[in-house]
Amino acid sequence: MSITNPNPSGRTPATTGSAHARAAFDRGVHPATGLDLLPAEGDNPPTCGSCLLTRTKSLTRTGDDGTTTVTEYLKCSRAATSRNKRRGIDLRRQFPACVLYNPGGDPAPAQD
Repeated sequence: MSITNPNPSGRTPATTGSAHARAAFDRGVHPATGLDLLPAEGDNPPTCGSCLLTRTKSLTRTGDDGTTTVTEYLKCSRAATSRNKRRGIDLRRQFPACVLYNPGGDPAPAQD
């Protein structure tokens, strides 16, 4: 009888994001790009929040009472587009970065 390693990446198990995102992180794969994660080295590992490829997408909604709500979502500019033209999962600033990581600061606005 063989026992498989439930965390083959050797990283600390993910604690944020959806179940899909946590499972991808535990496999050592970024859920938005499907690529390998960068090794977590040092006290300040690279994250999606400091990657130049991360974009901010705004969604404005007007309620029945006339109030307007603006919600911002982080997206990866390298994420595959689905059949319904969606740009993958919403990122969180603290998500670990993938091998496409490009350091640079705050996310830029989306240019759709």
